[in-house]
Order: sequence, then C-alpha cells, then structure tokens
Amino acid sequence: MSTRDGVAARPGGFRDWLPGAAAARRALTGRLLDTFAGAGYQLIDTPSVEYADTVERGVGADAQDELFRFMDADGSMLALVGERTVSVARAVATHLRHGPFPLRLCYAGPVVRNRALLGGRRREAMQAGCELVGDAGLAADAECIALAVAALDAAGVPGIQVDVSHAGFLPSLLAGPDVDAATRARVATALAARDLVAVEEALAGTSVGAAEHELLLRFPALRGGRELLTSASAGLRGEPSLRAIEELGRLWDLLGERHLDDRVQIDLGAVRDWDYYTGPTFELFSGDLGFPLGAGGRYDRLLERFGPARPATGFVVHVDRCHDAMGRRDDARSVDGSGLRIAVPTGALLAGACALLDRAGIAPGLCPDSFDRRLQLSIGGNEVITVRPTDVPVYVEMGACDCGIVGKDVLWESERDLYEIADLGFGHCRLVVAAPEGTALARGDWPASLRIATKYPHSARRFFAARGDGAELIKLHGSVELAPSAGLADGVVDLVATGATLRANRLVEVATIGESTARLVVNVASMKTRSAPVARLAATLRSAVEAERA
Repeated sequence: MSTRDGVAARPGGFRDWLPGAAAARRALTGRLLDTFAGAGYQLIDTPSVEYADTVERGVGADAQDELFRFMDADGSMLALVGERTVSVARAVATHLRHGPFPLRLCYAGPVVRNRALLGGRRREAMQAGCELVGDAGLAADAECIALAVAALDAAGVPGIQVDVSHAGFLPSLLAGPDVDAATRARVATALAARDLVAVEEALAGTSVGAAEHELLLRFPALRGGRELLTSASAGLRGEPSLRAIEELGRLWDLLGERHLDDRVQIDLGAVRDWDYYTGPTFELFSGDLGFPLGAGGRYDRLLERFGPARPATGFVVHVDRCHDAMGRRDDARSVDGSGLRIAVPTGALLAGACALLDRAGIAPGLCPDSFDRRLQLSIGGNEVITVRPTDVPVYVEMGACDCGIVGKDVLWESERDLYEIADLGFGHCRLVVAAPEGTALARGDWPASLRIATKYPHSARRFFAARGDGAELIKLHGSVELAPSAGLADGVVDLVATGATLRANRLVEVATIGESTARLVVNVASMKTRSAPVARLAATLRSAVEAERA
C-alpha cells in the first residue's frame, strides 16, 4: 500500500534516517572507512544492482531466497545486492585481475534483503567492510581481525568481543570413514540449525568416534582460550580437525602479538556457512545487542567462480547494528551481571515452566500465581517475563531476552535464529495429520489433491513437500477441527495431546509429523557474551529434568 489515510507510506522493513540519527550513522561509517584507509585499504564502490546469476554464483541458497529480483529492459534478470563481497570479487576478477596482489580493498554502502515483513528484521542496512585478496597466510586473517576491532574501537562502539573459529572444524568431526552420508547430513543439518537436541538424536547409535561424539554434543559450549585447543584435540583421529586446531593455535599467537588476546575467545562450535568459508572465521559481539555486529573469515573458493582462483579473507561491519549498540549502552538491565532475562510462555506450558524453574532453584517459589497480572518478575537474581508462546522466539532472537522456554511446535513455525540447547521434557504433544472417519484419507489413501486446514502452515508445507504431495493449505487461527465437517478442507494438521478433541469431532489420526516438548532456547549473542550464566542455567535445568525422570 503506497498511501494510508491519504498519507504516503514507507515500505515495511525500510527506515527513514532523520536529522541527527542520519548524521550519527554517516559519521560512524566515516570513522570506519578512515580506519580502513589508515591501514592501507583502498576504497572501492560497486553498484547496488548486479545480474542475478552473478549474485547467485557467490551466495548460498538462503541468501538467494532473500534477493530482490527484477527484470531489465532487455529481459535480463537483475538483483539488488544483499551483501557486497560478491560484487568486490566480480570487480577483482575483471578490472583488477592483474593486481598488484595482495589487494587491500574497503567499501561502504547499503544492502537490501527481501525478508518477511513484521519479523523485526531490517530489509535495508548499511554495511562497511574490507577484503584482502591474494594472501593465503594466517597473518592476513590476523590482520583482518585486528582491523575490524580497531575500526569498531575508533567508531566508539563499546565492549567488543571477538569469537574466532574455523569453518573446517565441526564438519571435519563427521568426516571419518565410519560415518555414513545420511548420518553426516542429519548431524550437519542439526548443527546448522543450532539445535543441540537434534544433534543428540542424530548421533544416537552412530559410529562417530568417542572424542568427536563428545565435542559435537558440546558444540554450543566449546568456548575458551588457547587451552581449549589443547583439550579439544585430545583423542581426535582426523587430520582435518587437528589441522583446523593447529591453524587456530597459530592464529591465536598472531593475535596475541597484536595485544588482542584479552578481546578474543576461541569458539570451536561456531555455526557459519561451511560451503562459503574455507578457514578461520570470526564474529564481533557486544553485550548491548542480541546480534553480531560484524563477521568475517577466509573464503578461498569464491574468486574462482568469477575468474582465476585467489585466496581471500575479509569482514563486514553491520553499521546500523553498531549504531543500535551505541544507543543502547545507557539502557540499564534490571538483573545483575550474572543474572539472565528468561521468557516463559503463557498458556499450557506456564505451569510446567514455573515448576521447573522453581525446582531447579533458578526462580525459587515461582508459580503462575506469582505474576498476578504482572508480566515481569525479578526473582533469584534473574528476571522472568511472561509472553504469548509464539512471541517467546521473537523476544529471544531479537535480544530482548537472553533465553526462553517454548514448545517445539512454536519453533517449527517461527523459523527464528536461536540456539536450542535442551529438551525440558514436559508439555508433550504431537503434530498430526487427521481426517474425517470413513474417508479415503482416513484409510491411508492419499488423494492426489488435498485441502488441509491448519494453524501450522510452515510445518505442514514441509511435510507435504517431503511426500511430494501438492496439498493446498488453508491457514486458520482456531477451531481447525471444524474445517472438514464444514466442507472447508479434506483434513487438518493440528497439535494434539490426548486426541480427545479429534475424537469428539469424528477425526482420526493419519500421520504424525513431529513430537513436541518444551525446549530451552538461547539468543545467539547471549550464548557468546553471557556464556557462563547461560551454561549454568542449561546445566541446572538439565539436571533438574534428569532428576525428575529418575
């Protein structure tokens, strides 16, 4: 809608930067570029529009899905750039293919991504970054990390923490000859989703080596200093994983020579784009924001997609996130330094969540009546807030809460970027396909054309796509069980605990899509910047769950 009540409207996900904020953003970008230039990086400007196939050659499937595409006058498909490294790689492969190498290039400019509306994620953002092309040495990686830190310091962004990892480490733990391709794919998918519960399930009964198995089960907590590299290497058999650890050790020493060892953490469990990065990677965090402020790493295979192969490393700084972090520095947390802000869901899971937090000593005495119309409580050194179940992943992903308790069924639908680190064992239910008694679908005869009513369209779409069925989905917000008897749908996809509601409406279960229980989820940045209290919380809740089961 271009107008609303006669007033010109702005598209969702985009922002007007007004006087004051616009000047601060421009000044922040300028300080970053000045720091880059002072380190010998030359400014390069590339267009905000590329041929779509050029961008697709350099980014993964998820980034391709977020491209704004449109057609040129000659019929060529174009795309607005969602990141600028690919454009720099194209420029190096064409205009700068003769060097001189190594090339040190920097840039700043807007990027645009076609993200879903109302998700709280920006669709346009300012990025600034550097690319060092033609140097394969670890000294180049250390240079980029040090420059990123120096730039954020010069820009006035407070409290920067650097997490250094290696793109080859986690995948190499699955590279042994005893691990079949199907297991490798299942575990890799679970790792990419940051889902420790799914990692545990995928590893159960496999032939992954003992040392590798233990490290994979600890992937969210594989953080520390140089000593972590020594302990992690014990018992490893694979040469690729040992080589990754050795490279990180040498990189740590190089960063120490640059006096950065007090700003750097090794994160062996970091989840990055393993098809893109080829060596050391890093992320920049601040305790003031729930998202990374920047990220980078080595990508030696990108340039060969556009011309001659050349090693490369670099990084991007998310300027707008840095602006947000600086603005939030003065916002005081209502919990002490070791406490956490925990979101719990209203409704069916509230009693179980309160009972678990009480039993574990996290929030002593907490019960549903404790809130008494209040939405926030300070208890046991933590802050507990209540929100609708579907809002828990939003509060956690956006950094408003460090962690939360939520049903797996909500996570299936939310598609938020979170760590899922524990199955809390209560609130069990099933997501099922159900159909009216006596129908062909109820007998297991799946018609070629189906109309399915559901409150869970994402889960239903994945299920029917995996079957190869072209079901037409109808999203409802309540009383799904009425849809078949009213002639609206052939069947339903719904959540059931006992199945009593289905039976009351003469529906029978046809297939189970998934089993759901309450899960502990953690914000990505909180997992890095508040790792000690998060680890204590997770361990305490796990112990309480295990004691209850015993």
